[in-house]
Amino acid sequence: MKHKFSIILIPFLLAGCNSSVKKDPIMIIAPMESEHNVIYDTLVNKKDEVHGNYHFTKGYIDNYPIVLARSMVGMVNAATATTIGIEHYQPKSIIVQGTAGAHNPNLHKGDIVLGKDIIQNNSYVTGHKDEGAGYSLDNRENVGQEMVVDNQIEKIATLHSTKYLLDIAQNTNYDGKLVQGTISTGDPWNREIDVIKYYYETLHSDCEEMEGFAVGQVAHQYNIDFLCIRIISNSEYYPNEIFTEDAAKICQNYSINVVKNIIKNL
Repeated sequence: MKHKFSIILIPFLLAGCNSSVKKDPIMIIAPMESEHNVIYDTLVNKKDEVHGNYHFTKGYIDNYPIVLARSMVGMVNAATATTIGIEHYQPKSIIVQGTAGAHNPNLHKGDIVLGKDIIQNNSYVTGHKDEGAGYSLDNRENVGQEMVVDNQIEKIATLHSTKYLLDIAQNTNYDGKLVQGTISTGDPWNREIDVIKYYYETLHSDCEEMEGFAVGQVAHQYNIDFLCIRIISNSEYYPNEIFTEDAAKICQNYSINVVKNIIKNL
């Protein structure tokens, strides 16, 4: 009788061991259509969903669940889409990827910057000047954004991609220049060389975009791992390096490989 019982029990236990386990997805934030379409086409078993006016796609890469968010451009859109995505899909980690304009004159179109540091370039306080005293780029202080740290509200000026994600991205093959650096986020598109040089020389910013800090801020508040990937799509230092959408495609293909390597390391 005991022998019969064990024969029945063992297959039951094995079935329990092989039962499907829910996996928390990786969420990818893609602001523009040109930063979205390659990843979208890569997803398997896609299902499109809309929450508010924000579009999300559930699918799979290498049999692992992915949520792709089309956030639209800008910090408010990025923060909103990220928050909605977290509340609906509970991602394990978040990647924001796309194009950026160079601040570092040593970076060229097609180079990829991994956001070791992410700052804001439009969150600052200026010192007082009387009327007619003029405008100075040096007359400002980056005060950061209010966030909760150890149950206390603090002003944070610099965010960081999660180290293990940064390491995986750094070790993902890329046929081009791949660096860890400082990415600055803000809604302006700066094309004035003196302003660009100020961000590079004073804030040590390598490039600028419009979503990274906002996504990172929300990820931080929810205690979710985060990675910012940006490809240089244009540089005002070099007149022939103008913005084109082909850079976004290259960045997406690299980001897909990063995701595959993250999945391998889970």
